[in-house]
Amino acid sequence: MALAFRANGGSGLLRTHYCRNCGTPLRGSFCQTCGQKDDDYRRPLLSLTNEFVGDVFQWDSRLVRSVLPFLFFPGNLTRAYMRGRRQQYVSPLRLYLVLSIVFFIALAFSDRAIFGFTMSEGRDLVQDFPNIEEAFEAKAVPEEFRAYRREPELALFIDPDQMTSVPAIPIETVETFFEDRSENLDLLEQVRPLMLGYNLAVEDPRIFNSVLNDWVPRLMVILVPFFALIMGALFVRRRVYFVDHLVFSLHYHSFLFALLLIMLGAASLANVSISGAGVGAAFQAIMAIYLYVAMLRVYRGGIFKTAIKFVILAMVYSNVFFVSLVMITAWGLSRL
Repeated sequence: MALAFRANGGSGLLRTHYCRNCGTPLRGSFCQTCGQKDDDYRRPLLSLTNEFVGDVFQWDSRLVRSVLPFLFFPGNLTRAYMRGRRQQYVSPLRLYLVLSIVFFIALAFSDRAIFGFTMSEGRDLVQDFPNIEEAFEAKAVPEEFRAYRREPELALFIDPDQMTSVPAIPIETVETFFEDRSENLDLLEQVRPLMLGYNLAVEDPRIFNSVLNDWVPRLMVILVPFFALIMGALFVRRRVYFVDHLVFSLHYHSFLFALLLIMLGAASLANVSISGAGVGAAFQAIMAIYLYVAMLRVYRGGIFKTAIKFVILAMVYSNVFFVSLVMITAWGLSRL
């Protein structure tokens, strides 16, 4: 609804807008009475879609200002948000949503498995048993026998075509085991779908990857506030609101997805899988250092007291995370 009138006898028309909800004259983009935005959603679908994507991702200067303190200064973004400096940075929820969505989209397009098994490099016999070197020099032992003890090892972001095959579980063996124990026949009906799903995932690792893509985001909806609850219990005397702990949790898990996204990009560009105990230790060390430094900066505790709380937090959350991951994986495989 609009009112048109002439001003000062001029030819131009001034148009006064009214709120479509309550009819109050508008003086800006939002109604000062009911708060409704002055916008017409009766527009082409493409226009609405562009606006929705823009609201979710909002690639503006705030994102640029948020990247450095978020990645390289643990806790700074959280502390700024808690102090009320929110307009110049991306909101914690939006940052988490963007990074998690981008990660799972990139994972789907990369056609790589989150987890998989590869064969480790063979040990050199000469390094472990120097006396054998003379046998190789004398050609008494074929050169191909220098390497030994190649073992399967867990890898991240592996090409499923390069993955070492893991043996399937014979369903007949499982059924025979339970049939010999008649009191466990009900358990057999629950285990059989899981075994069938596991065997399908062994034949095609992409199936296992799709299970994690479906269920990990749902799991994080529970684990992110659970992480905040642990923080609230550890810092109960600090009189910090739960929403502040939730902001801390969102920023920490956003960093987790950012690091995974970087690792996925590196593995895809180099066409390698990320494997080896050293890589796993480095990943855990980065996440641990980030968390500890963030706790120091945000909660301003002593180094020793923060270290104790960090250990408690890491032990409780890592165990809950691992058990939950196993449970949702088993649930997802049983639904295949």
